[in-house]
Amino acid sequence: FNRQAAARYSFLLSSPITAAAVVLKLPDILAIPRSEIDVFLIGVLVSGVVGALAIGFLLDYIRRAGFAIFAIYRVLLALLVVIVYFMR
Repeated sequence: FNRQAAARYSFLLSSPITAAAVVLKLPDILAIPRSEIDVFLIGVLVSGVVGALAIGFLLDYIRRAGFAIFAIYRVLLALLVVIVYFMR
């Protein structure tokens, strides 16, 4: 895999868990009062658009810059976790 294909694959892996969450919460979704359905649908639409834009931005960034910034972030976060663990 190249970097972009690996990132796209990892985003596709979230599809089954998202679908399972929808199925799990379906009774709650169906219990939404009719007066609030429009607000719910607007929220779903806005979150979908923002999510798609964020994924598009991230895939473009990975294509241009690679995963180095994420590797640095993970190492720094790991160091912070170890420091906090030993300070307790």
